[in-house]
Amino acid sequence: MKQFTANNLKLNNPVKDFMIKDPYTAEITDNVKEAIELMVSNKIGSIIIVNSNKKPINILTRTDILKLIFFNYTDITIKDALKILKKEKVKLFTINENDPITDCIEIFVSKGIKHLPVVNSKNEVIGVISATDIIQKVSYLIFIDNLTGFGNRHYFESLKVKLHKFHGKITTGLLMLDIDNFKRINDTYGHTFGDKVLKKVAETIIDNIRFVDEAVRYGGEEFLIILFKAHQQVVLKIGERIRQAVERIRFEEHPELRVTISIGATLCLSTSNIEECIKRADLALKKAKKEGKNRVVFPPPEGTSH
Repeated sequence: MKQFTANNLKLNNPVKDFMIKDPYTAEITDNVKEAIELMVSNKIGSIIIVNSNKKPINILTRTDILKLIFFNYTDITIKDALKILKKEKVKLFTINENDPITDCIEIFVSKGIKHLPVVNSKNEVIGVISATDIIQKVSYLIFIDNLTGFGNRHYFESLKVKLHKFHGKITTGLLMLDIDNFKRINDTYGHTFGDKVLKKVAETIIDNIRFVDEAVRYGGEEFLIILFKAHQQVVLKIGERIRQAVERIRFEEHPELRVTISIGATLCLSTSNIEECIKRADLALKKAKKEGKNRVVFPPPEGTSH
């Protein structure tokens, strides 16, 4: 299961959390041909131009290079090239590594630029950031649950595309998990500790499913596990393994607490759609609760012989 690593990423995080480190630079006295070779060999879209003291003074982009090639200005210095491009007096915007990423976004939007050199307290270039870098990393915020690192309901909607792709080709197992008596845990120990329980249960789930499987935080204390290429025995085995592992969880500050989960399981066959499967798993979960909690319930889908 591919658990997200950007689960603590926030829009008030510093620029250094988003930037590309150690960007490619060229000195203003270098030849344009050297800049072209640097771009081509490293497949990059821009080069930061620095002076003899390694301070950033300009940026040369692919568009700039294309203009120079078109007018046959390739065998000249970068300094002369900037004059031809009428960029020698253009103010270079930079951003400090510790500035919030919102400041960077504001510069991109208000100035209409696509790349920003990132500098440290000595105004030395230590990175570069583009609008694409931000979009790629911020996209995680839309699709992950910040507490557990699991995909959220938005992520699950995107997963449906993958599920539909496999529809009719493989049998998929579903586990709907719910932490038993979670309201009582919150009421007794507080919501901060309740969050700790949620996070620990999520970690335990990750440790007990396969890498190819997916885990989603479906609701407050409810999780949905998608098991690809799984028959009934596999679904039951993984569900029971998770249940037992959660039952073994202990908290040093509250050794008396015993956390358990109830699990509703089902198979999603070629004749089923994902919404029907989720309904079956949810009904199985309700049955597990009614039968006393801390158990896995699997009423096989009608018509299956697994």
